[in-house]
Amino acid sequence: MSIEIYIDTHIITLFDFMDHPEKFLPPGEAKGAFYLCMPVLRELELIKDNHISKGQRTRARKFLNLFTSPDLNFRHVNLTDNVQLKMDLGEPLKNELDLFSLITPDDQLVGKVHDRIRYGTNTVYLLTNDGGVILRAKYGETRTSQGGKIICYSPPEELRLNKDDDGFSQNMKNLLRQISLEIATELKAHLQSEGGEPGAHSQQNT
Repeated sequence: MSIEIYIDTHIITLFDFMDHPEKFLPPGEAKGAFYLCMPVLRELELIKDNHISKGQRTRARKFLNLFTSPDLNFRHVNLTDNVQLKMDLGEPLKNELDLFSLITPDDQLVGKVHDRIRYGTNTVYLLTNDGGVILRAKYGETRTSQGGKIICYSPPEELRLNKDDDGFSQNMKNLLRQISLEIATELKAHLQSEGGEPGAHSQQNT
């Protein structure tokens, strides 16, 4: 039986996952199945059309295009001979321990992993380099009475895509950053000319 790995969104959009999925298996493992879950699918759908980075849009679209094949078996897609991509598209369940609000995509991803160790296999892998996701996953693991185990691991840093061919988007990011700084500076100067920082009037009137 191959190991089960739930994959975080940024692994697909910021790393060389599509070309070398086998390099994203846990250390020492030769085969496995990566799981696409609903919160990650929703994020990828937004990224492919709306993200400021052309590179991230392209990688999200390339990943989702795996599912347009007329030969698609809805249960899985073979990425290589030893690596599959599987779907877990049910919504995360409300945790009886009330660990997570299930509002943010990160909480929903962690919720899906906890669903799996409660109602599926005893050991599930979580591929992410987001420290907040890892902390929540490990915290929740200690609260589950069934004793399931979540093994969190991060991809090799050398597989991170350091540069997108994305000069226009980078210029836009720099421009937005500069505009934000100028707005903040002008707003601060205006407030000072009016008599102080926010809250000064309310303090004077008390």
